[in-house]
Amino acid sequence: MLANRLWHIDGIPARYKSALENILLNVWKEEDINNEINRIQSLTKNHLHPRQDRVDRGVDRLISFVEDRRSKFESELNDWPVKVSVGPRIPMHSVEIGELKGTFETAWNANRLENVENHGKAEIQLILNGEQVPFSKLGVLGQPEEPPRWFGGRERGRPERVRELNPTVTFHGVSEKNGQHLRITLTIDRENFKPGKKEVPFRGSLLMFDPNENQNGFGFERFRSMKNLAGALNLNEAEMKEGARIAGTLKTEVNESRGGFFRGGRSRGPRR
Repeated sequence: MLANRLWHIDGIPARYKSALENILLNVWKEEDINNEINRIQSLTKNHLHPRQDRVDRGVDRLISFVEDRRSKFESELNDWPVKVSVGPRIPMHSVEIGELKGTFETAWNANRLENVENHGKAEIQLILNGEQVPFSKLGVLGQPEEPPRWFGGRERGRPERVRELNPTVTFHGVSEKNGQHLRITLTIDRENFKPGKKEVPFRGSLLMFDPNENQNGFGFERFRSMKNLAGALNLNEAEMKEGARIAGTLKTEVNESRGGFFRGGRSRGPRR
């Protein structure tokens, strides 16, 4: 957003072009850069960890980048001025689009389940964009949170990271209107998962999805469609013991992220 705004200021494109030409002429000297890369590689090659056995391929990619970079910028300079036709996107922000409230009672299950619509009892009212969402099915279960998925997977030679999972109260329902599935997840820190505690801090999310689509991955579209919950959660009964009773009430706002990279569809705001 900042780069886009700067580009549309009078005089900035010319200054950018001048600075780029100066870098290509006086700084970006491929032979010197590649010599420095090779010098560092030679200096460190006998001091690498076994997990760094792919460093040669990394060096080859780095040298290719150095050698190809000039042609990319020269192509841009030869086609000057660069045309940036759109203005900056608006910053990411949250907008309240509904509310969620109700009561629930269920039990603790130590083995996580993906679909909990046949468990527990929940009476909740959900309003999204001014319309009530009725349910043909709705269940709730106390269970551990979904294990974190480390970006890129576990590194070679490094032991798998293990931590205690926090408890969740998980709702799963089916919309009476269009058959879409609903998943509400309230994640509570272990030390706060206690009976009789009012205004329990939690992290809440709401996701409406088509059950015929693959839900195993955490794709970007799924991330974009997820709503955040903020409000009050009260736990009348709560214990992380198999079969223990869990009951409480909740009243939250439903918030949607817009702007930034959430600009598609409803997320797009006016250009500013």
